[in-house]
Amino acid sequence: DVRPSYFIYGGLVFTPLTSWYLRSVYGTDWSCKAPIKLVEKAFAASMHHKGEEIVILSKVMASDLNLGYQDTGNIQVLAVNGTRVLNLAHMAHLIHNCKEKFVKLQLEWNKVFYIDHERATKLLPDILEQNSIPAAYSKGLLEQYVPTEALQLGSSKWEDINNGGSCSEDEAVAVGQAAVSKL
Repeated sequence: DVRPSYFIYGGLVFTPLTSWYLRSVYGTDWSCKAPIKLVEKAFAASMHHKGEEIVILSKVMASDLNLGYQDTGNIQVLAVNGTRVLNLAHMAHLIHNCKEKFVKLQLEWNKVFYIDHERATKLLPDILEQNSIPAAYSKGLLEQYVPTEALQLGSSKWEDINNGGSCSEDEAVAVGQAAVSKL
């Protein structure tokens, strides 16, 4: 048995989409009970690069940082700050090494989250403690292989993943917006 990989940032829990994950969430009959898009991706997703995996935002833990977004979950993460996510370790490195004020998460269904990076980093220990979680990421995650040639938005591969859809900044969902406006 292998423990599942995970990464927690600002109360957002990310994990690779696997049949094990779907079974743990939806039971042994997961192929009939899980959302059809997740089942389809679990069975038929085509990967373009070595080590590529589908990364999902599995759940949102309660926090002042992400107030109002706890109902978001089981949705694919497509890009972080404009860089296409190739696997969970790659996504963790993109967020961990972010130098911007906000981390921009582009999700399927044209959802975009903007997360105040400094606040998310500062609040993470409290979020972990409140949820009795010992670590923000699975053991060895940040030491895993990270592709050196990350794809940028606008490439043909991005269009394939995003099905040609896009959203404007006005349509974006701003995580922690209320907290940002108070600063």
